[in-house]
Amino acid sequence: MTHWAFRRLAAQFAKAGFPALRFDYSGTGDSSGSAHEASPEGWAQDVTAAAAELKDLTGVRKIVLLGMRFGAAIASRAVAAGLKVSHLVLWEPVTQGSRYPEQLEELDDREALRLLHRVSQPRVELGGYPMTSAQRAAITALGAGIGSAQGPRSASQCSCRGPGARRARAHSGVDAGGPQAHAHRRSGHRVRDREQ
Repeated sequence: MTHWAFRRLAAQFAKAGFPALRFDYSGTGDSSGSAHEASPEGWAQDVTAAAAELKDLTGVRKIVLLGMRFGAAIASRAVAAGLKVSHLVLWEPVTQGSRYPEQLEELDDREALRLLHRVSQPRVELGGYPMTSAQRAAITALGAGIGSAQGPRSASQCSCRGPGARRARAHSGVDAGGPQAHAHRRSGHRVRDREQ
């Protein structure tokens, strides 16, 4: 769901005349790096590098940063670490790092039951991504306060609430990930596409 949602959003932004850059975090998707060596701090640095790349490629001076679920937590971390953005949009943000791995386990359990697969213990992946014990500890350490970054002119949190929202989230897989996007050159990643 996340990849599809961000691809569609980027296309709509581009159609409206706003340059958009989607990227994969280091060690995920088409980006370089080892998934086993990835960390939330490294991913926050990827966000900062992607913002710089967008500025370099398009000449824009103001950045609007949008993150979904865990990607919203990472976006918030990047802003807290000094990334200057005019607006920060947190879409269904993970607000308790300690709860997020448990949520991924619950999703994995439901999917395994649906497919009649066994879940191996100890778990070496969550939500379809490899996850080391060090990564799990780093994610768990992200406490309350995610999504409360200072600095942007405005910060928005949006969520699917109301009638049918739970069913829509379960069907869409929104609870399963952060922003999927395409890699940027600045960190040694290759640019796969840029919508503008």
